[in-house]
Amino acid sequence: MDDDLLYATHLVLLQLVVLDAVVHLDSIWANVVAVAASGVFPRLATALMVLSILGTGAGIVAFRVDLVSRRTLYLLGVGFMLAQLLGWFVYHNVAAPNFGHSHGTGFTAVVNSTWEHLTQDPLEGVSKLTETLALVVLLVLLRVDPRARPADDGPPVRERLDA
Repeated sequence: MDDDLLYATHLVLLQLVVLDAVVHLDSIWANVVAVAASGVFPRLATALMVLSILGTGAGIVAFRVDLVSRRTLYLLGVGFMLAQLLGWFVYHNVAAPNFGHSHGTGFTAVVNSTWEHLTQDPLEGVSKLTETLALVVLLVLLRVDPRARPADDGPPVRERLDA
């Protein structure tokens, strides 16, 4: 892949993950301020969103300073985006004590609940769209970035042990 195109793809990914982090921060800012004032541990969803924002920042720093291989970073990013998408889906469709809520049971209720959350709160829709697009970009980068190719670890283990 051309270096300029690779740079542009990285820039698109950066914009997507920063937008997602800003949306998460906007969603939980009031809770974070209340928690800071009260000293009470936040709800699980708030804590997870704070970790999401910190994880995004850590990923950006790790990329910038070349802390880990590009392949590892892209794979972690894919897992991170999938975890955010799945976590959001579970939170909005599973009613568990102190976590999430449900709009009923059955396939139709899950589809209706998911659609309702995506369309009635623009920030949720933007967040899930950016996470999905970031996931796609990460998968593309994993495929086309020359620095993300699997490393050749040399001879098989048996040959290394016999030497």
